[in-house]
Amino acid sequence: MKSVLISIKPYWFYLICERLKTIEIRKTFPKSVDWDRRTYLYCTKDMKSFNKIPSDKKGKYHKFFGNVGASFLCDEIIDFNQEDYNCPGYDISDDDLKRAYLHCEDMFIYGKGKTLYGWHISELKIYDEPKELC
Repeated sequence: MKSVLISIKPYWFYLICERLKTIEIRKTFPKSVDWDRRTYLYCTKDMKSFNKIPSDKKGKYHKFFGNVGASFLCDEIIDFNQEDYNCPGYDISDDDLKRAYLHCEDMFIYGKGKTLYGWHISELKIYDEPKELC
């Protein structure tokens, strides 16, 4: 079985680890039948994104900077296409927008009208000690 490693900015990593963001929006998803649905999160070294994390949480999340710090099971993939009246350009409920921690405008800018995929986050595991990329 194959797992997936995704690169994610520190602020989004923080939101996932705090269980505020339970849907990760991506432009693609693995189509291999060998994918075991396990997804590893590599926290990038994006300082601008890291600075969005609340000051009282920065110490907790700094150790994940540039490392693999968590994993989750993707138990569902939701297709978001261009047919909604609530969110111009995308068929997404208000609840799913909240779970993705996004606004309609963010999705439109990111997806540019193409289909986006919501990876449902379950069985989140945050590592006590982050793992190096190698």
